[in-house]
Amino acid sequence: MGHYARIQHEHLLLGTTGKPGISADHRISSVIRERCGKHSVKPAKGYHRIERMYPALSKIELFARSVMRDGAATHPDKEWVRRSVEYHVARAEAHLQMLRDGEQLEDHLAHAATRLLMALALRELGLRGRAPTSPGMAAVGR
Repeated sequence: MGHYARIQHEHLLLGTTGKPGISADHRISSVIRERCGKHSVKPAKGYHRIERMYPALSKIELFARSVMRDGAATHPDKEWVRRSVEYHVARAEAHLQMLRDGEQLEDHLAHAATRLLMALALRELGLRGRAPTSPGMAAVGR
């Protein structure tokens, strides 16, 4: 193993649930040439290409890096898994209210979505506010 070439690319992974069907546009290149941005920030062209490929499907970006990084900083040691589903839903509602009120100091929509994803993860794992009992469950908070 070693470094044999300059690493000059970022990966953009596209995941699906079910059968998304055939891409609406087969002429889309897998290479995007664009000036470097911040670390791991995907270029806007990537989002546009996915939209062209599957215009009728719902989409979600699972790793909104800045929101997740900021959120992780406020939940050291995966503290969020010790909170209840109801707690996370209430925090999401509070962020949505701040968004409706026009407060712009934070990305309240992203924070609300993150809280709802935390609640969903707890519900799916059956934790409901209990600390994880196995290393696999603890990995969810990463």
